Formats: sequence, structure tokens, C-alpha cells
Amino acid sequence: MSEFAHLASRMEQRARQHPKAFPLWVLALSYLGWVYVALIVATILGLIGGLALAAFYLRQAVAIKLALKLGIPLLVLAGLILRALWVKLEPPQGIAVGREQAPRLFTLIDELRARLQIPRLTSVVVTDDFNAAVSQTPRLGLLGWYRRDLILGLPLMHALSPTQFKAVLGHEFGHLSGAHGRRGVRIYRARQAWYQLMTALETDRHWGTKLFRRFFEWYAPYFGACSLGLARLHELEADRMAAELTTAEAIGEALIRVELLGASAAQRFWSEVQHRVGVDPDPPPGVYAEMRDALAAPPMEPMHALLQPALQRTTGGDDTHPALSERLRALAVSPEPPRPITDNAAEQLLGDLDRTLTEELSRKWAAGVREQWREEHRRRVQERERLTVLEDAVRTRPLLPQEEWERAALTEETLGPEAALPLYLTFVAAHPEHASALFAAGRLRLEREDPEGIGLLERAMAQDVDAVLPACQLILAHLSAKGAPPEDVARYVERADRGRELLQRAAAERESISVNDSFGRHAACEAHLSALRQALESQVGLTAAWLIRKEVQHLPERPLHVLLVEPRTRAKEKSGDWARRLAAELPLPGECFVVVLDSSTKALKRRATELSVPVWEAPA
Repeated sequence: MSEFAHLASRMEQRARQHPKAFPLWVLALSYLGWVYVALIVATILGLIGGLALAAFYLRQAVAIKLALKLGIPLLVLAGLILRALWVKLEPPQGIAVGREQAPRLFTLIDELRARLQIPRLTSVVVTDDFNAAVSQTPRLGLLGWYRRDLILGLPLMHALSPTQFKAVLGHEFGHLSGAHGRRGVRIYRARQAWYQLMTALETDRHWGTKLFRRFFEWYAPYFGACSLGLARLHELEADRMAAELTTAEAIGEALIRVELLGASAAQRFWSEVQHRVGVDPDPPPGVYAEMRDALAAPPMEPMHALLQPALQRTTGGDDTHPALSERLRALAVSPEPPRPITDNAAEQLLGDLDRTLTEELSRKWAAGVREQWREEHRRRVQERERLTVLEDAVRTRPLLPQEEWERAALTEETLGPEAALPLYLTFVAAHPEHASALFAAGRLRLEREDPEGIGLLERAMAQDVDAVLPACQLILAHLSAKGAPPEDVARYVERADRGRELLQRAAAERESISVNDSFGRHAACEAHLSALRQALESQVGLTAAWLIRKEVQHLPERPLHVLLVEPRTRAKEKSGDWARRLAAELPLPGECFVVVLDSSTKALKRRATELSVPVWEAPA
């Protein structure tokens, strides 16, 4: 378990031990962050005022110049802080539903509101999400005046019986009854504000970052762990309220259906829809009607297979909701696989509006994906044609290694994983150091619940550090589903953390180029240099270019080249965007920075000329 996950778990235990005091502690902790920032801003404004007063009373050129030199950066910093702290929460988007359109739904809402004594809702909106929630948005920011919007995912209503849906609605209203919503909004605003502030300062590489870093290095994880512990406590409280409004069995059944159908049936449904892109030139027109039928009667065998892994999952370090098994234990409900339902909540509570909303969401989805779908369809047709060429070629001659790899990848894309796995394994046997092939074969074997996939993924990680995070995620999902020992899970969690840290450190030292960096001769071969010269010849307005390599500590096998180009004039078109586009197009190994030389980069040019002659010069 990571340090943060351990801290979040401790805070959750503390929240359960002190259910009344702990929420007040978290709220006070959120205010502590605001107080710290307020003190910083007040100090900055005080310094600005002091400098202004000194300049006014001294009336000397030196004092005025000093006040401007120090005051303007402080004023800019204060403005940056205040702008970054403004967290705007948008009201939810969806199709608004009125009382006259769905009287039975609003009768249920009125019943639950009366029993829980919660305020009136501002609106009810229907979305295409597999979710339900009550959103509280302050109209006046920190001053409050909240609007309360009930968000209902139509697929969720299709997946639940009326009683199960009533339990889910009772759970969401339970958050309002317990004042979880407003407190959660305040905590969310605080957490989002600190994130925006540090992101803004670090993005601008502002010196003011130092004023906040040490405090937030302690505060952010501690506050995050406390707020997670409180959120989990709120979820269990809301489950208990839902059980009182309906039954424990109803909310328990709803939790199981949401867990299994939301994570698997919906995912499988969209995967099957996506497979149709290779056959149909246009997206299906009634996709949410198809989903409704799939959710109402899910195949029982996969549901049985999915239930046990879902029950074995534990609450993760950054989960705002307790694990399913923990919630069912708190309700004293025995887990059972979801059974088909004879009628769903949407049909019962929305009536004829259900069909209208289903058609409207289907129409919007089809319109939103149509261009992308058609482009993907064209690509799939081309892939099938290319695969046909390769299949014809393999009958007459041995394929080149790149062609073998392309054939295997196209087979998976076109014919599916069952047809592709033998080709991946054959390719891996011939090319045991090909990281992408090792990863693909390991991924498909784990999808078939074959533990030998772990060994293939291990080999992929050994060949390519970029494979570490996705491979560990696949292995962890497999181990969790199998109920593996905690020490096996911890090993891959630790390996993923190490891989993430290495990539972050490598990315950090590749973020910028400075004259103070260490440089060496480039690592490009003659073929790369020839292609580079060809690319530079097509660029208008350049006189010369030098290629050097920044020496890096992390992942040195991935060279970081620096191409310095000298323009004929200080043309505006040779901007940062132009340099980034050129860097992306250059045929060089590893990564590359393009620096357009000007008066501010003379020292960098001197370093380059000391290391090499120009790799390209414009004809005289």
C-alpha cells in the first residue's frame, strides 16, 4: 500500500470513530489552506503598499525605480494567485425534464424530499451517463446561494428496477439530508483551487512557487487523505439512509447492478458497437435503445464470473467510494448476481418520455461521432485491404519482420484477438526483444485469463520503460480478479510507482534547454542526417543549423537532440509554434528541441559551434 493510501485508510478509520467531529475537522482543514493563501496575499499587498508609500514620501528617482522594480512583480504574483484560486463550477449539462413531462418521477422525488426534509431542487436533467447524482453549485462562488440539480443517467434508469432506482435516488438525496453536498462542494473547491494555483505557478515557472511548495507538500496529501476518508464515510451514511427509505436488499441489489453492469456490460456493449465501425459506414441510429435491451437482461454466466472479482476488490488509495464488499457488509446484505428485470425505472417513471429521451440521446450521439466514425470506417477498409495484400504475400514469400508485425497488428484490428494471438506468439518467438509484440501477446493472454501473459509483460517491461505502467495495470487487474496474495499485488504497485517516477524524472530534465546544460555531439547516423538536411531544405528563411545532444541522467539511451536554426531575419513566423511543429516532423532518433537563434541565445550558439560544424547550410 502506498504512503498516501495508508494515510487515507487511517483517516477513514478516524472518520468512523468520530463521525461528528471529523467532518468539522476536514472543513477547518480546508479553511487552513485559504488562511495560508490569504496571509501570503496580504503580505504581498502590504509590501506593495510599503514600497508605494516609500516612493511617495521619499520622492527620489532611486526609490521610485526600486518601488516599480519590486512592486510590479509582486503585483503580478498577487494577480496570478487570485486568478488561479477562482474555481468556477458549471451547472450540469443534459436534457431538462419538467414536472408536466414526467409526473411519476416528480411524485417520487417529492416523496423522498418530504421524508428526508431536503430543499427544493433547481432542475432535473437527464444525461447519457451510467450514473445518478445531485450537483450543488454556488451561484455566487464563495458567497453561496446554491442551485441543486438532480442528474439522472438514462442508461442507469434502464438498468435498474423501480425499487432499485428509488434506493439509488434515496442514496443521492441522503447526501443532501446529511449536508454532505455543501460540505463536499467546499472541500472540492478548496482541493481544486490548490491544484490550479500550483499548476499556474509551475507552468509559468514563477519564483512565487517557493512561497507555497513547502506548505502544500505537507498540506495537499494530508487534506486529500482526510477528504477521502470523509467522502467514504458519507457514502456509507447515504447507503444507510437509502436502506431506511426502501430496504437494505434494494440498495444492495442496486449497488451490485451498478458495479457489474456499469463496469462490464456497458463496456462490452460499447466494444461491440465499436466493432461495427469496420462494416457500417455510419453510426447506428438507435444505440441507446440497443443499450436499454442489453442492460435489462444481461447474460447470467458473465455476471456470475464478474461478481467474485468485484467482491474481492478493496478500497483503493484514491477511491472516494468504499469497495462493494465493504458497502454490502455495512448493509448486512448477501451478494447475489444481478437477475433480469421485468420492467425498468425509466419505463415506469418517465412513461412516453423514455422513448423520446432515448431517441434524442441516440441522435445526439450519432451526430457527435458521425465524422469520426466515417473516418475510422475508411481506415478500417484500408486496413482490410492491406491485410489482404500481406496474406497474399505470405503465400509466395517470407515476410519481412516489419511486415510480420504489421500483419499481426492488422489481424487483431480486423479479425479480433483470437486470430491475432498465434501470430503475436510466432513473432515473439522469432523476435524475443520486440517490446510491442511482447506486450500485445501478454495483454491478449491475460484477457484469456492465462497467467503466462504475466511473463510476456515482464519481458516487455524489461525492454521498454514505457511499457511498465500499462503492463503493471494489466497485471494488477488480473491479480485482483484472481484474489492474489497482497504481497504479489504490492510488488507490482511498487514497480509501477518506480516506473512512473523514472518517467517523471526523465520528462522533467527534458522540459527545457539552458546554456548551463551539458551538451555533447549528436547521435544521429548518416541516414538520419541526410533526411534532416532534406527536411531543412524545405523550410524557407533559414541560413544554417547545428545539431547537438543534451546529456541526460535518466533514460540516456533515448537521446535528446537540440537543433539550433538560424533565420535570415527575425521573422515572426519563426515562433515557438513553428519550432514545435518542426521538431515533431524531424527524422531523428529520440526527442528533439528546435531553438530559433536570436540575440538571447548567443551563448547557446557558441556552445553548439564549439561541438560541431553546421549540419546544414543554405546555398550561397
